[in-house]
Amino acid sequence: MSWDVPANRWKAMGEQPLHVPNLGAKIRLLLERGPVRRKSDLAERLEVGSSTLNNYINGTNKSPRDWVPDKRMPQLTEVLAEALPGSFSAEQVQELLIGPLSALEDAFRAGAKRSLEEILRQDARQDTARLHCPSRLGLVELDHTSDEHLPKVRLEERFAIEFATNRTGRLLVLQNVQQLWGLVTFVDGSPSPVHKVGFVNVPGMIDGTIRYMRETVTPGEHRFVLFVLPRPFPAQVLRAASSRKSLDWAMLEDLARHYDGLPAHLREVHLFKLEVTRT
Repeated sequence: MSWDVPANRWKAMGEQPLHVPNLGAKIRLLLERGPVRRKSDLAERLEVGSSTLNNYINGTNKSPRDWVPDKRMPQLTEVLAEALPGSFSAEQVQELLIGPLSALEDAFRAGAKRSLEEILRQDARQDTARLHCPSRLGLVELDHTSDEHLPKVRLEERFAIEFATNRTGRLLVLQNVQQLWGLVTFVDGSPSPVHKVGFVNVPGMIDGTIRYMRETVTPGEHRFVLFVLPRPFPAQVLRAASSRKSLDWAMLEDLARHYDGLPAHLREVHLFKLEVTRT
């Protein structure tokens, strides 16, 4: 590797440098996805001070930006290897580290192979929803101690679900019964409206009045999944809503990759279960 003139200053300090293009952006990505979430913790893993790590990123009047001492690369490679989904050799991780930022972003996206069921099992909040039934007084609270105590509605009984969210973003609601997955369209006709922090009523409200839905065909356990994400959902998933088609495995896989392609602090998923009875 050939060094430019500023990099030769490292040699005068007794250290060999490696150029890491877009180091600041790569470290931000690492903190979003990795085992450490604070720059100070990353500095500790590298066995340097926070100011030294900032100097690697920003440079100083004595050293260039985006250069890391060779002796710090094993630790940085190790932390990145822990963050990346999938299996990568140390050589592959270092190639991603010193390669273009887009390649590292692609590695995070391509390696995200959690299924939708895994996402729901690991990430979904189940303590944020309440059931509205206009034929009853008040709200039905969900007992999370056992699926045997799911709230119940009858076939043809009208109901709505209220979720409490902590995030602004685009909404998407899925309904699952048995092996079928479908999209719930909101009352304004949109499958994915923009939402601000607060309550989400499904299927929605008109002029401040709650609107309701009902199940007319299939009894048993029904699951409703609410996603709140900062960017639009995959087009093929949204097209399924307009064509009133169920989601196939490829669409569910695309949705899972889309969700996992976002930093954890920018995404939110909620799960509500209820039982539909014949009487």
